[in-house]
Amino acid sequence: MNRIAFTLIELLVVIAVIAVLMGVLVPALRSAREQANFLVCRANLRSHGLAGSLYMAENDQRFPSAQTWLYNIPGEPVIVAHPCRWHDPRVEADGSLWPYLGDMDCHMCPTFHLLSRSICADHPGHDVRIPIDPQFSYSMNHFLGENHPDMWNKPAFIRKITQLKNPGDVLFFSEENCWTIPGVSTLPLNNNILAIRQTPFNNIATYHKTKGSDLNSGVANVVFVDGHVDSALAENSWEIAFPRR
Repeated sequence: MNRIAFTLIELLVVIAVIAVLMGVLVPALRSAREQANFLVCRANLRSHGLAGSLYMAENDQRFPSAQTWLYNIPGEPVIVAHPCRWHDPRVEADGSLWPYLGDMDCHMCPTFHLLSRSICADHPGHDVRIPIDPQFSYSMNHFLGENHPDMWNKPAFIRKITQLKNPGDVLFFSEENCWTIPGVSTLPLNNNILAIRQTPFNNIATYHKTKGSDLNSGVANVVFVDGHVDSALAENSWEIAFPRR
């Protein structure tokens, strides 16, 4: 009985066709996944903006404190940075905004979650005794709310939304990188306070819509005080963070 089988050349052709298809499909699937993560992140930040609005409606239009909106640890100086707090499951969220956020599944950007388990394992100040178990990835603009009156940002404090000339131009919450960028930032995500200066300090994230594999070339999702969500570049951090009365 004659047996029909593929020749070696036919098998090689099939393998080559599969390789070409994989080369086309894998980048497309990766791009589709990142776009989905991007949209989830935007929805998360929209929820943070809504929670902030609810808080202000019940507190005489006052902003929550950028230093205690998520964590409020008695007896601990609020100005101290906590490099591992964002990935330490032992620290429970109990800040002033938590009652408005606790029931929302909106605390983590999916893209950040993926990055955190690879490149964020050696973030500045990391305590190797604390595993990388990301809990939150968003931070609040430190120019808003009742905060520590240190000399360099005291004049810009905005305690009430009614003090803002244009709430649509001032960021409320945004993402941060878990790494620093030379010449742009000296501190990564640590205590969920987004402290922006004109000189390198904090900056908004750069890992969405990147140019190739350069994680410093992309944009961050940002929710503004008026509740709308948009994307922004790290180089514009000061412009959208500093409030004009």
